[in-house]
Amino acid sequence: MTTVADQRSLKPNLQSLLLANRCMVPLSDDERAEVQRRFNLQDLDMVSRDRDHPMWGKLYYGEQPKRAREQLAKLAKDFPVQAAIFAPAVELMLEDLAKADAERAERKLAMQARRDGRVARAAQRDELGVDLKTKGGCYATPATYKAMRAGLKPIEDALAAWLKELYTADYNALLSKLTAADWDTIVAFPWHDRRGVLLPGRADLPMEFSKFFVRNGITASPAPGVEPAAVIARDAARDADEAVAGFAAKLAGKVDGSLKELSNGVLSGNVDSVSVAGNMWDNSVVTVRTNYGEQVWHTKVIWNRSVYGKSFNQWPTRRMS
Repeated sequence: MTTVADQRSLKPNLQSLLLANRCMVPLSDDERAEVQRRFNLQDLDMVSRDRDHPMWGKLYYGEQPKRAREQLAKLAKDFPVQAAIFAPAVELMLEDLAKADAERAERKLAMQARRDGRVARAAQRDELGVDLKTKGGCYATPATYKAMRAGLKPIEDALAAWLKELYTADYNALLSKLTAADWDTIVAFPWHDRRGVLLPGRADLPMEFSKFFVRNGITASPAPGVEPAAVIARDAARDADEAVAGFAAKLAGKVDGSLKELSNGVLSGNVDSVSVAGNMWDNSVVTVRTNYGEQVWHTKVIWNRSVYGKSFNQWPTRRMS
């Protein structure tokens, strides 16, 4: 067994050995710079002087297991005593490399799983028209969501018709103001500050203005190639679809979560029919008939205020029966 004294006595010979074999020691400036970069060593000379430094094996054998074992075998053949000094550091390095490779492979698999999950969610979002996990939670399934959408179709059609009337009235109000002001935007839409003081020479254009009109200086004119009725019908259908999609996803998450409890953790329930009474988001009662019986859910809107003073709404949905 090599003692500490023996190791100390071998250090000069070992240093001479390493310095005489360029294949084992990074002596060139490029090699030294590469070692400093890879191992983040600011003082390379200090490590070179201290042969018992923990970075010694990595420093002179690199991070390639095959090359490290070859160099160690070469050293053991000609200088077995010196090889015994090197062996623990090299074996420790190889263990670290194996562990790092395993961790890297595990991270790669996890990243691939997350990537596959994002692709699957994107495909499902394109198919359903809604991000089911975000809107409905972890329990919502496509089958229940589709059943909800089918049951809510009359509600969606009624909402689209009501929105169409509302948007038409808004458009007619804009048109009336412009025609009454002889298409002068400053006269039709005067700008007032927070105190209600009129700011002359400025127009406070509504958000819907750019959908139907264009502004030339201070005057306005109908946007070329725009059919107001078509724009209104498109926006009404889109907004109704988004509202019902969010409502259906939220209910799907609630119903599927309940079905999972009823089926002892195995989501095997089916939705047979859906009926809604009341104003969907504001105050509604939804009756869902499943193969496990009838469920009645109540949804209403509530307003809260954050710690920063900002108002926001929420739609708690509670099971009634």
